[in-house]
Amino acid sequence: VIDSGAKTDKYAAFLTTNNEAGGKAAADAIAQCIKERTGKVAGKVGYLTAMAGHESLDSRDKGFVDGLKAYPDLKLVGNRVANNEEAEGMSLTADMITKDPDLVGLFADNAQMGTGAGASIAEQKLGSKFCLVAFDSDAGEVEHLKDGSIYGLVIQDPYMMGFGGV
Repeated sequence: VIDSGAKTDKYAAFLTTNNEAGGKAAADAIAQCIKERTGKVAGKVGYLTAMAGHESLDSRDKGFVDGLKAYPDLKLVGNRVANNEEAEGMSLTADMITKDPDLVGLFADNAQMGTGAGASIAEQKLGSKFCLVAFDSDAGEVEHLKDGSIYGLVIQDPYMMGFGGV
């Protein structure tokens, strides 16, 4: 089994990213960004889930939520599920910011969510004020990282996972 778990124990090997550690790294990066931009680690944050019930995404989200516990002044105020649609990630990001203008950070748990959220942050010209951290490193995310709409990326090496798995 490569990348994401399955509801079985009938496999010889399982090669995956430590997704919980990746989610925790995202929480740490958001805390660092907020401190750099405001001088303190405090405020409201949320996260975007690409798909509910997907083992690797659930683990990333769990790591993020657990990682936030190290920062008692960061308050988790929301989670949205975008059905792995980039446009939906963009729309939900805008919706979260509109409904809660005090939102200072967001974790996007895969490439589609990162690219969609990054596009929303870029469109609203919030890059220097908002802390977006995303998982993966596709072309759209890297573009938003360069333009400042994404603060940081948690990356994995899917090529080597596949290569090692074979």
